[in-house]
Amino acid sequence: MQCAGRSRDERRTVGAVTAVALASRFWGLGCPKIFHEVATLLPVLPAAPPNALHADPSPYLALHGDDPVRWRHWGPEVLESARAEQRLIFISSGYFACHWCHVMQRESYRDPAIAALLNRRFIPVKIDRELEPALDAYLIRFVRSTRGSAGWPLNVFLTPEGYPLLGLTYAEPQRLRRLLEGLAGRWREQSGALSRRARLAAAELSERAGVETAGTAAPGEVPDARRLRRALLAMALREGDDLEGGSANRRAFPWRPSWGC
Repeated sequence: MQCAGRSRDERRTVGAVTAVALASRFWGLGCPKIFHEVATLLPVLPAAPPNALHADPSPYLALHGDDPVRWRHWGPEVLESARAEQRLIFISSGYFACHWCHVMQRESYRDPAIAALLNRRFIPVKIDRELEPALDAYLIRFVRSTRGSAGWPLNVFLTPEGYPLLGLTYAEPQRLRRLLEGLAGRWREQSGALSRRARLAAAELSERAGVETAGTAAPGEVPDARRLRRALLAMALREGDDLEGGSANRRAFPWRPSWGC
């Protein structure tokens, strides 16, 4: 077998395949001792390269740095890539102390088949809800309005324009895989109809929620300053404790940033 011109990792892979073939042959011939001797010659295969979260300062995001899913950070470039490639965005929000977030990582995000499907058909994004509270609040409001309840792990599919299309929380690997395959197929055949549906749903959600969403723009939109001021005032009034002062359901110390605004 010619190895000239191959990289070191390629030569290791070729060597591993050859050793596995020899070991399997000796095992089939009833020579377990030779099988084990050949197996010890297997070269160490190169590990999969880490994704963009590998060195993230957030412990939660860094925990996903070795997932086979090619996670990306949230940012304008995600929407640009989604529009250019006409792919749905799969955005997953969680936090370090979330038990089911870790379960879903172990069961699904480290599963090679699910990871390959996410990498090939979607743009996967992972966020720490404690670092992206506004985006997380927008997504959880969408999931709660469409499913009746919401929590973490929070997983939402966005159109390339940034409008939520479908959301879910924890899902078993088999269910998640079926959902990914089905939605990828529907997007390929009905992207226009699904985009229109997502835009209408986002507008209806904002209209129905009224002031609750006045300060929250869709992920692809720029917030309006007047809407932000109205939302901040509504939040402050809503959280105030009329009987004992301070903030309701909190320690009765003033929250200086809120009142300062």
